[in-house]
Amino acid sequence: MKRLLLALSAMLSSMFSGCGAQAAPPFCDNDPVSYEYTYDVCMANPARWYKVFTDDSGTLCLAYNAGGFEATILRAPSDILQTIGKTVREKKLYKLQDSYTPQFQVLDGYSWLIDIEYEGGSIFSGGSNAHPEKDLDDAIDAINEYLEGIIAAASEDDVIGRKPYRELRG
Repeated sequence: MKRLLLALSAMLSSMFSGCGAQAAPPFCDNDPVSYEYTYDVCMANPARWYKVFTDDSGTLCLAYNAGGFEATILRAPSDILQTIGKTVREKKLYKLQDSYTPQFQVLDGYSWLIDIEYEGGSIFSGGSNAHPEKDLDDAIDAINEYLEGIIAAASEDDVIGRKPYRELRG
């Protein structure tokens, strides 16, 4: 009986050790080099789309689209990628699964995609009619709300240009 209890104890401890303790990939120690998020609702263009990137001239940009064919490109704050990186580390966005889908197939509805690029790796995830766990979903929302705040505070002087949305997609 004692052996059985010891074996059961060892088995249970090995099953649950490290539960939820997924370590961050080494590339997450640095700040990302780009961020892109898309939320689609069965339309030709996304309902929401953001992209933070450095253009060919070395300018840090925030591009966004809210359903039209044209994306607006803003000059981004110099710490935008550091802020995103900090949120990724604090909220453990590296725990996102590759994809999220509902138990039963749904052929319409919404889809989302997030791509956070780093030197040496990336966090890439998406879903169709399904979201990640609440804490991870809230973390994605926090980044996007941060970007929305920058967009809301921008003036026409911050606009670098406008381009067709499809030319800027990752």
